[in-house]
Amino acid sequence: MSQMKKWKLGGLWPVLLGIVMVGVTMVGGAAAQNDALAAGCDGKQIVIADLQWPSASILAEIHAQIVEQNLNCSTSVAQFDIESAATTLKTAQTPTLIPEMWVTRVASKWNQVVQERAGFAAGNTFDQAIFEGWYVPPRVAADFPALRQVTNLKNMRELYQLDQKPDFITCPTNWACSVLNENMLKAFGLWSAFNIVVPTDRLEMDRLIGEAISKNKPIMFYYWQPNAFVYDLKLVRIEMGAYSSTAFACLANVECKDLQTTGFADEQVVIAVADWVRGDAPELLPYARKAQMPLDAMDELLSVQVESGLTAEQVATYFIVNYPQIWQAWLPVVQK
Repeated sequence: MSQMKKWKLGGLWPVLLGIVMVGVTMVGGAAAQNDALAAGCDGKQIVIADLQWPSASILAEIHAQIVEQNLNCSTSVAQFDIESAATTLKTAQTPTLIPEMWVTRVASKWNQVVQERAGFAAGNTFDQAIFEGWYVPPRVAADFPALRQVTNLKNMRELYQLDQKPDFITCPTNWACSVLNENMLKAFGLWSAFNIVVPTDRLEMDRLIGEAISKNKPIMFYYWQPNAFVYDLKLVRIEMGAYSSTAFACLANVECKDLQTTGFADEQVVIAVADWVRGDAPELLPYARKAQMPLDAMDELLSVQVESGLTAEQVATYFIVNYPQIWQAWLPVVQK
């Protein structure tokens, strides 16, 4: 994402630290001053769920700071797991806002939330809906742009004049994507074009990919977003073509016989909002509907957190201070 490229690690660490500390003082100080004066959201507390994985924690802190400072609503961040967040949203309409609700992961509970009108999806969390796929290193995409297309990957060995088949780094065998990748490779006619490398765990998977890229080896591999690794290595996602729910369901099954090509599935990841907001905090609705985070931006924020050791709250402040062009577009339009 072009507007997120201006900050680099290393020599600018003291500058970043200064920016973050100033931002924390600015946002925190203003919050203290406005605490008693906050009259937005009918004076009700807006509880924002931190689902306790890195991107969800960062989003919770981002929304807490923006809603408090710009909508004058009192906010708090509370930790939930995704199951308990869906449960308490149904039974008690709390939390008020869940910034990164992966609906398909708790489909049964989410359906109950919607059916009982306890909550609803205000909008999509990210600007993309496909979060997993096959990737190549940036050099491969630059050397041979045609290799961004899945139909051309069979030519990788010939294009690079390799003595051996290039590697495809798949998932560990105990991950569901292991079966999916094997069947997809066969469906696309790529099973014999690559040497299949099966890592033992996530750590080895990252190490194998990182080592191959550092040695400029032409490879292909499975990965996912949002993820700092994707930003740090500038990974390029392969264009897989249209998604077929029937084909995808079969390919995910070890017993699949009818191997048909398909792209990866969309995931429904939404900003979930408690239903009481409609009547008591309507100013939150237009914000929640528009608060869509660019996926590439989240990849970079995760990288900033990993490289700099910042808390989720500090990363949120960093985002707010440095990228108003993103979040100001989420705010309700003020009628003049």
